[in-house]
Amino acid sequence: MSQKLTSLIENLLTTDSSLSFDPKQLSRFMLGTEGLTYFEKKQRNILAIIRLTQSHEIKALLDLANHCATDEELAFSLYPISTGNNWGYGTSQPAGTAKNIILLDLGLLTDIKDFDSELGLVTIEPGVTQQQLCDYLQLHNHDYMVPVTGAGPDCSILANALERGYGITPYTDHFAAVNSIQGYWANGTPYQSAVNELDASDDKFVDKTFKWGLGPYLEGLFTQSNLGIVSQITIRLAKKKADFTSFFIQMDDDELLEQAVPLIRQVLQDYEGIVGSINLMDQRRLLSMFAKNPKGNDTHQVMANQDIAKLAKQLQAPNWTIVGSIYGSVGVVKAVKKEINRIFKQLPCKRIYSNSLIIVVANKVIKYIPSFLVNRVPPLSVAVEQLDSFNKGKEIMLGKPNKVALKLAYWRHKETVGFDKNKLSPG
Repeated sequence: MSQKLTSLIENLLTTDSSLSFDPKQLSRFMLGTEGLTYFEKKQRNILAIIRLTQSHEIKALLDLANHCATDEELAFSLYPISTGNNWGYGTSQPAGTAKNIILLDLGLLTDIKDFDSELGLVTIEPGVTQQQLCDYLQLHNHDYMVPVTGAGPDCSILANALERGYGITPYTDHFAAVNSIQGYWANGTPYQSAVNELDASDDKFVDKTFKWGLGPYLEGLFTQSNLGIVSQITIRLAKKKADFTSFFIQMDDDELLEQAVPLIRQVLQDYEGIVGSINLMDQRRLLSMFAKNPKGNDTHQVMANQDIAKLAKQLQAPNWTIVGSIYGSVGVVKAVKKEINRIFKQLPCKRIYSNSLIIVVANKVIKYIPSFLVNRVPPLSVAVEQLDSFNKGKEIMLGKPNKVALKLAYWRHKETVGFDKNKLSPG
């Protein structure tokens, strides 16, 4: 990177923003879950990292990039990230293999700019994470749920929505919950909806409450694309209900899957808006969360059927698990739970609910079991870990982020045994 370009960029940045060439920082942002480092022709490179602290700097950098585009010495591309941790949708590794990419880190733009406690509309910048929004809602006693994902507490809400992310809380489609977007097109032109420009209210209430705006819907162009950079969104949050229960339906026969799928569809159609979403998990998915890789760490091999059978027997893992959630008043949850029981009684399966007596009692009993005893008795250790994962899964369904699903990304990692499961990071 030339000294001239360095000077041009540094002159645009405010005091707290920074431009870095530190190899250690660059290497950290080159980590990812895609496995691109194993392919020579897919190696990613970044010249530098720009960390912004003011959203207006985005336009200045885009203008500079466009100005330098025809100069071979100065030409560069910007690759924006929010936190770079939304694994499964891409990480902080650039999408392309060009040699002149500068990473634009928006993770320090963490302002929660506005919240409407009546409608559950929150306006946030790119760096606002699931955990930050959760803390904000708890601090101000707002009874709304964070649009969480299994990617963990350190992931950007804005970025997940722009990648059309999916969650297990009532608003499962996260981009569908986005009512308003502001940002900049790649040529540096600011973007805001036509309604925003016509809205004379101080808080832009009309723009934030009316998703579709006027004329062609342009905001979808910002999703899964490189057409622009989003500086803020307004997203609808689901309100916490008076009652809740999660359900786990376990089947020990693969032949039952064909019969189960129509029943899942029936539940989703009959109780839309009450049943949040349903996940269907096979045995391998469950085992990768609880068991050690039988092929050894850092071994990229698919588990053989005999390995699956052995681990499943040890951990009593069913062939298929149907996981869902019910939200509503006490009477509604009770009634829908009864209906789900009726529907799935057609199949030989085990049905477990998070508010069932066995789960409540198990949680109380385990509190009094000494940790040294848990660690010394393998079956007890497995039971405690499974119950902990069960409870953390329930937390996610209630809009509280955690790292219970992150172990999936480390199934084949050579150092997975030594990882603290509470400190896993997907980026």
